[in-house]
Amino acid sequence: VCINTFLLASMINRYFLSYNAESYDNHVSQIEELALHALTDGDVSARQLSVQFESHLDDPIRSIKLYDSNGLLLAIAENKANSMHGMMGDKMKARMNSTFEEVDSFEISENGTVLGTLNITRYSSLNNSVVSTMFQGSLVRNSVLSFGIVLIVLISIGIWISKKMSSDLTNAAS
Repeated sequence: VCINTFLLASMINRYFLSYNAESYDNHVSQIEELALHALTDGDVSARQLSVQFESHLDDPIRSIKLYDSNGLLLAIAENKANSMHGMMGDKMKARMNSTFEEVDSFEISENGTVLGTLNITRYSSLNNSVVSTMFQGSLVRNSVLSFGIVLIVLISIGIWISKKMSSDLTNAAS
C-alpha cells in the first residue's frame, strides 16, 4: 500500500507539473499574439491591452509588461493581491515568500524588425507556484488519509479473523 501510494502520488505530481508547464507555454504564446497585434495594428488602447493581459494572469504568471521598441511602457498587468494567500497556512505562506520570481523577456518582431519587448514575470519554478504548492499538499494529505483508512481496515480484519480463529480453537479444545 505504501509503495502504491508513493508511486501513484509521484506519477500524478509529474503529470500535473507537465500540464502546468504546458499551460504556461500556451499562455505565453497567446500573450505574444496579443502583443504583436497591438504593436502592428495600433488600434488597441493601453487600457484594453492591459485588460486582455489581465486575463492571462494565471498562476504562475505574476505580471505582464509590454514595451515599444524605444523602451516606453505601453501596457502593464499585475497580480496585485493574491486571493489564495487567505486560504494558505503559515508554512505555505513562508514557502511562497521564500520563492524568487524570474522575468521571461520576449522580443516581439515582424519581418525581422523588432517592434517591442514583452516581459512576463513568473515564479522561478513552476513547482513553487501557489497552485502547485496547494496541489502537492493536497496530494500528501490524501495519500496519508488513504493509507490510514487501509491500515484501519487491515487491523479490523486482522482482529476479526484472530477472534474467529481463537473461538474455533477454544471450541475444538473443549
